[in-house]
Amino acid sequence: MVSPSNINTFILAGGLSSRMGQEKGLLEWKESTFIETIIKVTSSLGSTVHIISNSNKYNHLECPVYSDIIKGSGPLAGICTGLHHSNTEYNLFLSCDTPCIETNLLQHLVDNCDGYDVTCPQLDNKLHPLIGVYSKRCLENFKGRIEENKLGVIDAVRQTKLNELQLNLSHFPNAETQMSNINTEEDLAELYGN
Repeated sequence: MVSPSNINTFILAGGLSSRMGQEKGLLEWKESTFIETIIKVTSSLGSTVHIISNSNKYNHLECPVYSDIIKGSGPLAGICTGLHHSNTEYNLFLSCDTPCIETNLLQHLVDNCDGYDVTCPQLDNKLHPLIGVYSKRCLENFKGRIEENKLGVIDAVRQTKLNELQLNLSHFPNAETQMSNINTEEDLAELYGN
């Protein structure tokens, strides 16, 4: 079994935030920010945390920040960047707009990643590839897809040895909330309970 202390965590904060109109990772949440909340959750696993961003707005945080090694190619390029810089076989990736994520779900992914290229949660037949564990073995495959302008993350992971980890709601009753992406002002208002 893979130990969280033997993996790196990469938080994807390189998006344009065009629908939100502001840097999503820096939005306020529970007396902190989205990204600081996610750093706290992932650090509690014992994992080393890194940030993938083309912005200097995260440089004040006590985590290494890497800009995309392939520009303008979306989250698949962010995953490639993390795998490129990683010194571990398995790597946890999360989007910066999932502030409700909890340690138990991430631990479950890590516990079930051994032997797979990618392990992602699935809920109601929907795969969530921007919360997942990726093997460094994926790097060349993903770079090749980007060179062919095949940028879809779901399509990319389906070409790997993929563990679609069906979440049991009796074990993860708030799984939908945990995996919710806050993309718009409406999502943000709902999160804040307005």
